[in-house]
Amino acid sequence: MSLKYFLVKYKKSTRTLISFEEFTNTDDQIDALVNSYHFNREGFLKLEDDIEIVALMSQSVDSLKVTHGRYFAQSPKDLQPTPR
Repeated sequence: MSLKYFLVKYKKSTRTLISFEEFTNTDDQIDALVNSYHFNREGFLKLEDDIEIVALMSQSVDSLKVTHGRYFAQSPKDLQPTPR
């Protein structure tokens, strides 16, 4: 079984999923990860303490929900990623 590539954005204070995306390859996944960060006027990375942005790989959505369940705890059980 081949690996699938996911990008998860999660708000820690509310324990809610902001977005959940699936990619066909790691290059697109990493591009989306880099583009999801914000930079200030001087070009420095602005980090938000309350937001986690995580690039993950898994054989399936179901196994990802088991290994990284905290990201999905307050989401519908049938939640599927947005394809990109």
